[in-house]
Amino acid sequence: MAEQSKTYNITPIHIGKSNAYLVTGSDLVILVDTGCSGNLSLLEQALDQNNLQITDIDYIIVTHSHYDHVGHLAEIKEKSGIK
Repeated sequence: MAEQSKTYNITPIHIGKSNAYLVTGSDLVILVDTGCSGNLSLLEQALDQNNLQITDIDYIIVTHSHYDHVGHLAEIKEKSGIK
């Protein structure tokens, strides 16, 4: 039987001077990059606008290790329970 295709939405999130992306589907929430530290409330607001919370994030993808892409990584990992 042919596998059904899945649809995912990609939503840009502006976290201060940084950008992140929220990838959502019916069964998955991925955060691409975490922005600069000190602006976590902006990420939480963006998640809220999409009816999500940090605990809903299944995976985090970091595009590279610059501070403006990983600033909230440890904090989000702790709050979300991602391993």
